Amino acid sequence: MKDVGQLWSSRLKSYWEIAIRYLRLIGNSGFLFTIYLLIIVGSYYYRHFLDWLPQTFPAVLFFVIVSTFLLTRGAVRTFVKEGDLVFLLPMEGRLQPYFRSSIIYSSILQNFTLIVIFFILAPIFAERINSSFSYFLVVLLILAGAKVWNLLCHFEEQRLASSRERIYHIVLRVAMNASFSFFLFVEGSWVFLLAVAVIMLGVYLIYYRKLQRNHSIKWEQLLSIENKMLTLFFRVANMFTDVPSLKSSFKKRRWANAIVTRIPYKHKHTFDYLYTRAFLRSNDYFGIYIRLIIVGTIILLVLPDGIVRYLLYFVFIYMSGLQLSTLWKHFYKAIWVDLYPIQAKDRQQSFLRLIFILLSIKATVLVALLVMFAEVNMVTLILLPLGLAFSYAYSFHWMHRKVNVR
Repeated sequence: MKDVGQLWSSRLKSYWEIAIRYLRLIGNSGFLFTIYLLIIVGSYYYRHFLDWLPQTFPAVLFFVIVSTFLLTRGAVRTFVKEGDLVFLLPMEGRLQPYFRSSIIYSSILQNFTLIVIFFILAPIFAERINSSFSYFLVVLLILAGAKVWNLLCHFEEQRLASSRERIYHIVLRVAMNASFSFFLFVEGSWVFLLAVAVIMLGVYLIYYRKLQRNHSIKWEQLLSIENKMLTLFFRVANMFTDVPSLKSSFKKRRWANAIVTRIPYKHKHTFDYLYTRAFLRSNDYFGIYIRLIIVGTIILLVLPDGIVRYLLYFVFIYMSGLQLSTLWKHFYKAIWVDLYPIQAKDRQQSFLRLIFILLSIKATVLVALLVMFAEVNMVTLILLPLGLAFSYAYSFHWMHRKVNVR
């Protein structure tokens, strides 16, 4: 049996060997160009956005909400595996260094994310909260400490067997994080901020450490969290390459039955039904598709009328097409699908037809929202036929060359 410290290091190394391989594939893809374009456009229009922001904008409330969300969310990466439920269970009392390393690792990564987000929001902070850069750095340092407190508390919460009890504790942390953030962003409230910080420290030392003494580690819960975090990374990587270890999550959406029942009950429409149902029930596709529509709508409405808005309209259609391309391999691991007496060409056409329909829906929704909430001109009106033409070309020409039939 490896030393506890060596065990954690070997698992960390094993994970990053896999992660770096997928990150290289993502970096070499054409999708990265889209991200660069969005960064360039976003940085150019950031100044315009600040000028547009009304003076009545509740900056303190905004930063309280953002801080509360960033502090509360997140979990500790433990790199536990299914075999640990058997082989590491007898060693639970000797695993404090292992979990301590996990908490330190998670704190570094998640604090890095927090700092990046706050540096993006730094112009708003300087304009509406405090223009002093040293004050901004002090705020970041305090938030980093609060993030470590949240991760420590979150790890101890996983010792509770009941999901309802864990939810109660999360609500408690939300309330404390919101209070802490409020006094942090309201200048002149350092005494109250210190009081809340002392209370938070006391809650951990008196209450959460008691959970550690009275409750054993719930290995099934740690494994569930680890699998969710792995799946989140693999979902992103699966948009660029095939990820054999990806486990999809499904939800029963009863309202979707009204859609799939309209598909003709015919031999050649078998994969129309299968692909449509897979898209509607899987969060890998449906959830990201809806989020891209929401993000695209917000960005297009915020941007002023001009060539950049029209280019981004096609960029967001392209991003959805790229995301949906992985749907083609959704049934590759299902041997029973190959038993269907369906020609490969019919399967391919079913997939391409669904992609075209989904991209056309997105193109139509984006134009409709622009017409409803933005200035309407001739260019806006011709966006829809151009978007539909782009969707058709992407689906039946570009995607057609990417999809292999077997």
